[in-house]
Amino acid sequence: MSGTVYVDGAGSGRETIYGAWSVIVTRPGTGDAVLDIVHAETGALLGASNQAAELTAAIMGLRWMLANGASCEMVSDSAYVVNGLNERWYERWERNGWRASKGGDVANRELWETLIGLWRALGGPTRRIKARHVRGHGRGNDAPVDVVGNHVADRAADGAAALAMEIDAEAGVTGEGAV
Repeated sequence: MSGTVYVDGAGSGRETIYGAWSVIVTRPGTGDAVLDIVHAETGALLGASNQAAELTAAIMGLRWMLANGASCEMVSDSAYVVNGLNERWYERWERNGWRASKGGDVANRELWETLIGLWRALGGPTRRIKARHVRGHGRGNDAPVDVVGNHVADRAADGAAALAMEIDAEAGVTGEGAV
């Protein structure tokens, strides 16, 4: 199958940070502003930064592609994820013992290693798999279908984070052990 995989991460909460991610898969050629969604999934993470949620969304999107033999374009509003893959930041990190350009450890190393493994398994970046950045929340000159796809993924991730917070609040659980 070919198509587009929209991925997004989100974070919410004041005392306890809830990260969440979403994957929305659409068929190709579905029109200018209409999405033909063939797969959707979300998840929540406790104590995750927004960057970790964005990486997790990309990981889950690539896992779906690998499991389904899909050659898709992954679209994300995270320049961190898209540039990290397309500009191959990971090659420099690997050569430098996972040290960032400013000398510290690369943040979210474990997530990056998982993402890179999936990216390589799918042959990225090639014609079979690409990562493309879209501006979040309809800013810029992105194609209308990509604005809608990103918005759907954004809302799904926000909803997963809000639901995790609500479930824990109803159960009276906060901090350690939440979600």
